[in-house]
Parts: sequence; structure tokens; C-alpha cells
Amino acid sequence: MDRGIRPLNVTLLTLLVTATISGVVAFGVGFPGPARWVVAVHGASGLGLLLLAPAKIRVARRGLRRPGRSRKVIGLTFTVFVVAAIGSGLLHAVGGWRPYLGLLPMQLHVGAAVGAVVLLVAHVVMH
Repeated sequence: MDRGIRPLNVTLLTLLVTATISGVVAFGVGFPGPARWVVAVHGASGLGLLLLAPAKIRVARRGLRRPGRSRKVIGLTFTVFVVAAIGSGLLHAVGGWRPYLGLLPMQLHVGAAVGAVVLLVAHVVMH
């Protein structure tokens, strides 16, 4: 693995784990109140993921050129879940309380995040 890619991947993994743990804690504790700092950490880790996405896209493009269909399917599905989780989280944060396709943004956010965590484990195991 290229030495420049490893720090990026470790940072992304750390942000995803932080976002997952803080999201579970915030969901369990509720908002507002004592979970404000947890929600702030959750939002900051999501923003970090968003800011590092362009760098990861460049890395992922190289991976898509390699042979192996199952790796591509998992990687692309993982990307869709992460984009959906970040997008619906942002929509919820800016007041998106209107249902879309019969679901609230928070429901989409949690569902996409759960799917992303499952595929993250598969992605990390494969690499």
C-alpha cells in the first residue's frame, strides 16, 4: 500500500468509528441536554469525513480499475451508504423534519449508518 494512502485510510477509519460510537451514544442519551457534546463530536467527525472524501475518491478510482467484481460492489455500496448517511445527517441538522419516501431524515441517517458499518467491516477485512 502506498505510504500516502495509509494515513488517509487510518484517519477515515478513526472518523467513521468516532461517528458511529458518538451516534449510538447520542441516540441512546437523546438530545438536547447532556448529549450536546456527544452530538458535537458526532457532527465534527461527519464533517471530517466530508472534507476527506475528495482524497478518498482519488484512491478509490484506482481500486475500481483492479480486477475483482465483489470488491467493487462492496466498495461502491459502502460509498452509497456513507453518502446517504452524511447527506441525511446534514439534512436533519438543518431542519429537515419533512419525510422523504415516507421516512424522516434521521431514519434514513440511522439506516444508512447501520448499512455503512456492516460494509465497513467487510471492507476492512478485505484490505
